[in-house]
Amino acid sequence: ARETCVTVAEYLEFLNDLESTGQGELAARVAPHERGAMGSGHKLLFGRRDDGTWFNQPDPDGDLWGERWPVLMVDWHGAMAYARWYADRTGLPWRLPTELESEKMSRGVDGRAWPWGDGFDPSFCHMEKSHAGRRNPIDAGSHPVDVSPYGVRDVAGNVRWWCLDAYEEDRTRPLPDGRAPEPVLPGDGGYANVRGSSWVLSAMSCRVSQRFKNRVSYVSYDLSFRLVCPLTAELLGDPG
Repeated sequence: ARETCVTVAEYLEFLNDLESTGQGELAARVAPHERGAMGSGHKLLFGRRDDGTWFNQPDPDGDLWGERWPVLMVDWHGAMAYARWYADRTGLPWRLPTELESEKMSRGVDGRAWPWGDGFDPSFCHMEKSHAGRRNPIDAGSHPVDVSPYGVRDVAGNVRWWCLDAYEEDRTRPLPDGRAPEPVLPGDGGYANVRGSSWVLSAMSCRVSQRFKNRVSYVSYDLSFRLVCPLTAELLGDPG
């Protein structure tokens, strides 16, 4: 897994690369936007110059998102588009994590309640009670305690993230041969799994077992996405 969620600066690079390769329509479709923006007269949240280049600008609340903040207000389709672009750019099979992968990379193997262990304090991650005054996200990966046993950051706070697979109400059935099944993707209008917790949520929501679901068209100021790269035989150097 990449250490942090995709940042504002990284997402702007993606949008500008789409523009420069004749994919401006796709860029406009996946750019961060207000809820209900597509076709409803609400506005895109990044600025777009006459030459098609995208730039960061203050949001409707007057906040200028930090370049190192996790990118916000991107739906599942936008996250998938970025993952495909990043995989093509790097030549590696990067994608969104499944729900099971998200829980494993957040807690390790010992069943801990939070990424650092079984005790909680609001100062351990960026959540609703860890700061006074006006609240906002913080730079990706900047919280020193909110780190999983595998070195993945911001897994209990700051922002939640999109998962690859469709939400299932019952997740108690045994895994065949102890292996995770092939992920089933959500259809248009369906629900995708969402994991992690955020700067507006409670301690109970910060547990690594906490599950969320959102429609694939949903956007939020506490929802971003991160990428994982499956370990294939080729990447492991196995000639067989």
